Amino acid sequence: MKENTKSHHKHITDSIPNVKINFRSEVLDRDGKGTIQLVLYQHQKKMSFYSGVKVTVKDWDDKEKKVRKSHKQASDLNLIIDTAKAKLTNIFVKYRLQDKEVTFELLKDEYDRPNTGFDYLEWLKGAIEARRGEVTDSTIEQFNAHRVKLQEFKKTVAFAELSEDLFANFNKHMKVKLKNESNTRWNTLKTHRTFINIAKRKGIVTMNPLDRMPVKRAQTDRVSLDNKELKLLLDLYHKNTLPETY
Repeated sequence: MKENTKSHHKHITDSIPNVKINFRSEVLDRDGKGTIQLVLYQHQKKMSFYSGVKVTVKDWDDKEKKVRKSHKQASDLNLIIDTAKAKLTNIFVKYRLQDKEVTFELLKDEYDRPNTGFDYLEWLKGAIEARRGEVTDSTIEQFNAHRVKLQEFKKTVAFAELSEDLFANFNKHMKVKLKNESNTRWNTLKTHRTFINIAKRKGIVTMNPLDRMPVKRAQTDRVSLDNKELKLLLDLYHKNTLPETY
């Protein structure tokens, strides 16, 4: 019985793809940094995953596949890479033990899913970027403005810290310190509620604390323009003196 168990575990280990570390030096961002990717092949299909680390060419040791010791955060960055690599391997082991086929979609969904100790704001940055193409660029900018506003209130927010108290204090901060009107605060909280619901659907959190927040959108009085005011606007428009955006 023990021998069968050993044989079974050996078969599982043999079937786990080798995860390689790759530095994308051919694609650098505006700061001259390239991403560190985790690469593996499954059924002759290449799969790439972002490790969470970006460094410059001079800070990367391609022979050792590590961030050079001269980098002030070398230990932390190398630990992040190693942890990401171990996470991929553990996902394979988990599904192999269940005799389940690991598809790229399944692996990516599992890999992208952070634990409750993971920083919500860091996840939010990627979640917003994932919406690019679905919504306008101006909407992406608005999403990021709401993200930055919370980040300025609290530098890091673990998923486990998401609570009614946190957002109640954040709402008070927007009202008292930032002097935000009710609708401005409503828009900010609505954005966070939307993305926390996305996290909920992905199984990252089990509840959304903003579902019970009392902040509501204020009703505004709309006043119609009279004919004289409309004529002034039309005359101004036909003069072609205003910038196109106006």
